[in-house]
Amino acid sequence: MFTKLFIKKDSSNNENKNIVTQNLSAKEVLCLNEFEDKCMHCKKKFIKIKLNQIFCCKGCAGVYQFLISNDLQKYYEIMKKVGESPSSAEEYSLSHYNIYEDENINTIFKFDKNTWGFFVPEIKCAACIWLIEKSLGKIEEIENININLLEKTVTFVNIKNSASNLKNAAMLLTKIGYNPLPLPFLSSKQFRSKYEKERLKDIGISGFAFGNVMIFAASSYFGKFFGIDEKINTVFILISMIISLPATFYAGRSFFLNSFQALKNKKIHIDTTISFALIITLGISVYETFLNTTRVYFDTITGLVFLLLVGRYFHEKAIHKAKELGESMKNILPIEAFSINKGDQVLIPKGSIFLADGIILEGETEVNQSSLTGEEMPVVKKENDFVIAGSQNILNPVKILAQKTGNETWISSLETLICQAKNNKSNVETLIEKILPIFTLSIIFISVLSFLYWIFISFEKALDVLVAILVISCPCALALATPLLMSSTLKVFWKIGAIVKTQNAIETLPEIDTVIFDKTGTLTSGELKVLEIEFLNLKVSDEIRTEVLSAFYSLAKQSVHLVSKAIVNYFQMEKFLSVDLKNVNELAGRGIVGNLNNGIEIKIGNLKFVKPEVQDTEKRFCVYGKYENVYVKFLISEQIKNGAKELIDYLFLNKISCYILSGDKASSVQKIADGLGINHSHCYSEQLPDEKLKILEGFQYSGKKVLALGDGVNDAAMLAKAHVGIASHGGTDVALHCADIFLRKPNLFLVKNIFEISKSTKRTLKILILVSLVYNFVAILFAVFGFVDPLFAALFMPISSLSVFLIVYFRKAHIA
Repeated sequence: MFTKLFIKKDSSNNENKNIVTQNLSAKEVLCLNEFEDKCMHCKKKFIKIKLNQIFCCKGCAGVYQFLISNDLQKYYEIMKKVGESPSSAEEYSLSHYNIYEDENINTIFKFDKNTWGFFVPEIKCAACIWLIEKSLGKIEEIENININLLEKTVTFVNIKNSASNLKNAAMLLTKIGYNPLPLPFLSSKQFRSKYEKERLKDIGISGFAFGNVMIFAASSYFGKFFGIDEKINTVFILISMIISLPATFYAGRSFFLNSFQALKNKKIHIDTTISFALIITLGISVYETFLNTTRVYFDTITGLVFLLLVGRYFHEKAIHKAKELGESMKNILPIEAFSINKGDQVLIPKGSIFLADGIILEGETEVNQSSLTGEEMPVVKKENDFVIAGSQNILNPVKILAQKTGNETWISSLETLICQAKNNKSNVETLIEKILPIFTLSIIFISVLSFLYWIFISFEKALDVLVAILVISCPCALALATPLLMSSTLKVFWKIGAIVKTQNAIETLPEIDTVIFDKTGTLTSGELKVLEIEFLNLKVSDEIRTEVLSAFYSLAKQSVHLVSKAIVNYFQMEKFLSVDLKNVNELAGRGIVGNLNNGIEIKIGNLKFVKPEVQDTEKRFCVYGKYENVYVKFLISEQIKNGAKELIDYLFLNKISCYILSGDKASSVQKIADGLGINHSHCYSEQLPDEKLKILEGFQYSGKKVLALGDGVNDAAMLAKAHVGIASHGGTDVALHCADIFLRKPNLFLVKNIFEISKSTKRTLKILILVSLVYNFVAILFAVFGFVDPLFAALFMPISSLSVFLIVYFRKAHIA
């Protein structure tokens, strides 16, 4: 009699669970296989403690029961079809979800308005996607569920932004065998680090196999010339086969899995040709081994896997390096920033990061915001000045009033735009993805024809040609060219002070022949100044004057428009006090209106809005105010923005037409046009947003490629409709989200750099595609005629991808 210990490894929590059976006889131990069974859920083998036991653990039993009771048993059918097994499940505790009851949960985990999400590492196939969609779909207040198999993420719209919905979703995912992690706290860099370790382990295994098999192969090769015992040679071949089989199928599993998954979905993957070559060569080698011949290729196979994995490792490193833009932005805001609410008063010590967007209540300091706006010199900030979350307080402690927090801050908006840019594909990239399957099928067809030709000359030569064609023609260089170049270009744009949201904008910019500018805040400086205030229709006492201007001051504070900011700055210098308002409404292209607590209506805007029955004959830049029967005129001065004249000159030099579309009156627009050299016939004044849109659509209808530049709410439709929309520095959130490109720096001459970089990108893209096509044509031609050895093909294939990377790298160094 003796004691036997069985250890079951639970991969979900990496803890060993011991099932101990004591005092077993030798006969009982030999019969233990009768007690071995497969779990009804995860399909893993386990030792039954009870005869009627059908689950390996309570976790799997719970998941199975949940799926059956919710009519989700089809999950197991889909799993069987895709050849996967469910992950082992754990028992879950309600205390595990206490974090989701935090009062700031909607600020912490929300990453884009009312869209929420999890990182779910256990997602691995179509069955997982089906099960998660069906399960989360049972929560009534969750909709638009989106599951990304590659990134292993689950996102959804939480209709009421309810923390309980997030908790329910997390609990539900755990119930069905998954371990969700809130998306905002997942670092893709950490995830890549784990992936890189797996890749390096595969390289190590394949390298070990290649080195050892080469030793045996070399012994066999030299034995042909110097003599070797046939039995010893057979042993060497058998050992090579034993080493090659697991090394190929384990270390090279990514090639097979990618191909298999693609074929199941009736698609062709770029790894299909590699998998085809490995399987054919390995199958022939195993067959020849059992026939006791020496015509084996185990050294070639292990060499192929090793060299391909090494090439792919550096290939992926290059891509990840190019796509790092925006990754560091997630780490700028410390975790405590997500615990701040709108309206909180926060003390920011010297040397600390501002935790929210807001205004300074107390103190004066200097702020370093170079990493956010591109301004290299520190900016002086005093009371009532606006500060950006993520910028650094470098001089004195200040107290701020938080206005935008967490994922609503300006820096979070930038991160969202960067993520959109990285996930957005250009037209060329989409086209190449459609061509690649046709290319791959053509390669297989060519390789088979070549094999059939060479087999009549030499079987060995025919096999070498087949494998060489399949390996050397891998379309990696073609598939890599566009995404790598675009990722590199996004980084260059960021470096010069621009954020590109849609990659198609880069392709379209070289074709632009018409540019439409908004005036105020785009062509003119953002620092407007009130020169004079004039009461129009009657004389007022000092008391009434103070009352009226205090109301205008309070109303102007409710707007972020440049004119409103100028009015606010004027009144702050005059030490006016603000009053309470209600029913405030800002109308694009017109002005802003509100009511005092006593019901009196006040307005600030253009004359058509303030007093529509009066025709505006004023030739200077003015806005007007109305307080009951009191009318006031604000005389505003504006200056042409830095770089505007140089940009217009550049556009004219490149035969690009320039137009100004503005809500201001003709005299003001024409004055700016004169300073820039734009013809008055190209100036459109007093244009409302829908009128600007109609003019732009007219240009497009006539066949023109239009670029629009603007900064305000009234430019949003124009920016969205144009072939390319650029939001200028300091633009509103609406303009920021409607535009394709956002300028982080105030100098308009930056647009000239954007044009030049886009032209350079398009030229480089043509070169890369040409290089890829020429490489494949020449390489395949040499392989078909038998001039390329399979190992040389494996070595040469990653070099072709590396050449693409080097072209992109040196081009980036040249233009950056």
